[in-house]
Amino acid sequence: KMFKVSTKRHATDSKFLYILVSALFLSFHYFLVTYVNSSLLSQFLERSKIGFLYALGALLSMIVILNMPKIISKFSAYRVMISLSVVEIGILFLLAFSSEAIVVLGAFIVHHAISPILLLCLNTYLEDGSSSKNMGQSRGTFLTIIAIASIISPMVSGNFAENPETLRTVYVLSAFFMVLFLLTIWKNFKNQKAGVYKAIDIKKEFLEFTQDKNLVRIGIAAIMLHFIFSWLIIYLPLFLANEMGFSWSEIGTLISVTLLPFLLFQIPVGELSDKKYGEKEFLIAGLLFASLAFLIFPFISVKSFFVWTFIVFVARAGASVMETSIESYFYKKSKGRDELISIFSLASPIAFIFGPLFGSVLLLFFPIAQIFPFASLVLLIGVLFTIPLKDTL
Repeated sequence: KMFKVSTKRHATDSKFLYILVSALFLSFHYFLVTYVNSSLLSQFLERSKIGFLYALGALLSMIVILNMPKIISKFSAYRVMISLSVVEIGILFLLAFSSEAIVVLGAFIVHHAISPILLLCLNTYLEDGSSSKNMGQSRGTFLTIIAIASIISPMVSGNFAENPETLRTVYVLSAFFMVLFLLTIWKNFKNQKAGVYKAIDIKKEFLEFTQDKNLVRIGIAAIMLHFIFSWLIIYLPLFLANEMGFSWSEIGTLISVTLLPFLLFQIPVGELSDKKYGEKEFLIAGLLFASLAFLIFPFISVKSFFVWTFIVFVARAGASVMETSIESYFYKKSKGRDELISIFSLASPIAFIFGPLFGSVLLLFFPIAQIFPFASLVLLIGVLFTIPLKDTL
């Protein structure tokens, strides 16, 4: 069983503000550790095996998302967020202070599973308060708030990642922001109603999703987007540190600078998608830019901060345009069929299962520098699925 959401469309400005503040704290908690997780895990595992941990975490997340209707129907979205926040705080302290491999690796799997679930809950509140004609602007603003945290965080965490001991400090700081998220939810969301959750037949809804060819295409595009994210999170930092010889402080700065497209482009792209062009053109352009960047990664042998910043910037510019276009398109099409949100939310876990496993298998046969063109090929295949998409304008 999945769930159906019956909602009232009269969200207040204060509700939207609480959602944005919550998203900001949740994002700081997530992005502070995102790009140094592979450095921590490499203390306990070979590089070729790290992807399997990400895949296990994504699989756990997908299992929970599939059971969200029962959980939310019984406990409410508010209680789910409160409970998972408390669990996540404990997990982060285990990552910060444990030296036992089994504890750290197990804690990471749970940590990697929790954030998509919390984001799903926030998305439910956001979708409830946005009208169809303004969906692109609402989601563009929401994603821009997330982008602010994603830009600042790597510069902070990069300064701690050089030393295995100081690296653990990042997880304590992440826990601090998780506490702020918990307090914001506890104080402001208790009386907020995202909707009444009704159990429905998952097979029926999945069939409805797959019978709409445009939903299938945008779902595939979402998987492509999170595939990009998975490789930029797991393999790019390891490649830059171990193969190109950049310091972690340099990598942190590079990541922060190259995340600027998520701050600069998402609101304009959302507005243009609503009023002038629709989403299809932006989505195809984003896929092509990201594919081009991945293709040329192995051909850049010079250790130049500016060269690598430019190339990674191109990849993330493509991803930022894709993200706004995908979310705007889907939430416009799913209005009145809110039960499809959970199915759509499976794109991230699916990509974080497929992406890391694909990378781990490639690393058995190729050096890390030579696996990126394979990602480029995957994204080009994504373009073929996107071309027949029926635009919203």
